[in-house]
Amino acid sequence: ARAGGGQTDLTEEQIRGYLEDLVRRDVSLFLERHGHHLGAEHLALFHHLRGDYEVNFHLERLTAAVCPSPAQLSAQHSRANNRRLAQMRRLESEGYFHEDNMRRREPLLYETYVGAPLVEPIRCEDAGE
Repeated sequence: ARAGGGQTDLTEEQIRGYLEDLVRRDVSLFLERHGHHLGAEHLALFHHLRGDYEVNFHLERLTAAVCPSPAQLSAQHSRANNRRLAQMRRLESEGYFHEDNMRRREPLLYETYVGAPLVEPIRCEDAGE
């Protein structure tokens, strides 16, 4: 139901009528516009229409979004890792990790972890002297 912009709110019956009419007229258009509202169990109801190229395209896209296969999950994970690596390399090329820049950004943090003098471990024989 759309509100605002001079349009009136639609009743549930009007929405249902619109959706039923759209499914009867053009299943692929229904899936394109409203398929993201459907769960896996509802998408399964359209599997008998997989012979249609557009319906098949939308069903595969929507099913992958609802319940991705292990291969798709792996691909998503790889893409995320590659994006992070590309971002890190970009920051590195811009000097983000250069010591002077780190010192300017967070002086206290820099001094605590990077610029602090190394503390020599106390050996047992040194402690007795």
